[in-house]
Amino acid sequence: MLIYGRINIKTIKAIASDTTVNILVLCLSPGKGGLELYARRSTKIIEELGHQCITVSNPNSTVFKANNEPDKKRIFSLKTSFHLLPLYAALKLARIIDTNNIDVIHIHWSKDFNLAVFAKLFSSRHVKLIYTRHMAITRYKNDFYHKFLYRHVDRFIVITKQLMKEACQFLPLPESKIKLLHHGINKPNLKAPNCDKFKLTHTPGNYLHIAIFSRIEEGKGQHLLVEAARALKDRNKEIHVTVIGHVMDQVYYQNLETSIRKYNLNTQFHFHPFIESASAYMSCFDVIALTTHTETFGLVLIEAMQAGVAVIGSNAGGVPEIINDQLTGLLFEPGDVESLTRTIEYYYDNPDSRKKMATQGQKFVAVNFSEQQHKNSLNKILEDF
Repeated sequence: MLIYGRINIKTIKAIASDTTVNILVLCLSPGKGGLELYARRSTKIIEELGHQCITVSNPNSTVFKANNEPDKKRIFSLKTSFHLLPLYAALKLARIIDTNNIDVIHIHWSKDFNLAVFAKLFSSRHVKLIYTRHMAITRYKNDFYHKFLYRHVDRFIVITKQLMKEACQFLPLPESKIKLLHHGINKPNLKAPNCDKFKLTHTPGNYLHIAIFSRIEEGKGQHLLVEAARALKDRNKEIHVTVIGHVMDQVYYQNLETSIRKYNLNTQFHFHPFIESASAYMSCFDVIALTTHTETFGLVLIEAMQAGVAVIGSNAGGVPEIINDQLTGLLFEPGDVESLTRTIEYYYDNPDSRKKMATQGQKFVAVNFSEQQHKNSLNKILEDF
């Protein structure tokens, strides 16, 4: 028996409409990154499009609980112990699908793929499966098991042109099933943010305040900023770095702190836990950096650009589709401390150019990554089977 709060799936009434598409958003990831935040946001977008939506999430997911607290009847909690062959969880999920007359399962986390396929097979309904891929595809999926799984995918959504190339190359899917859907963001909130929590005290007037919004783990590259800050300090150029995100790798975090103390950068690095509505605070900073080795998309970049803030990103993955180097922001070579240091130093030495690129980036995002464009394209995918 599956229970969320006081809700029992045996007694919950079906959420259905003859004039709408009934969609189940599945995301069992317990994380707090861009994937989880977009999956959460997609539920709101789906409802704004006039469709019905329920969510099936991890019982430990603070992301989904925070978003849906006022409407718990639309949230279901589900655990799975065997990701490779999650038959028991799939039977539970199929029961939710049937009880709520679901037409479409929309998944976002790759580890939910097997579960969704088996639930689709176990369901008594002719449910469709949409898979939005947020991560890079790095190898062929042509073995028997993956061919079986992908045979049950009705639409495969990719969020960048680079991912489109990878999907066409590596997946056993006809190109007609693969759709490009860039992320979109709402019009900016013109209300000035409360920056008090990020305000720096006892600092000189001439410094650059950089923020990085990401989980704290090696793949996110916070250590590169430590090394860049050290190099710039040797050149008598001071930067302050605010790291905003939860600690995923405690050992990595401790190593960061050790390096910061070793280089005497204690007063230049500031750590804050994960915050909701991060985009509302981006204008508190001079620069937003994305230092991952390879980022599939980089939603944080378009949020920063929309806020009129200069950006830095690695020259890999989907980031070059967002940042036109020297025009809408600056790119550095992945993992290259000296390259990152040069980009930061350019912003430090050229404040007028930094502001100009921030303005051009803001215009670029308004034209290419609007929420309305995203909604229209998603709605077409949902309705056009």
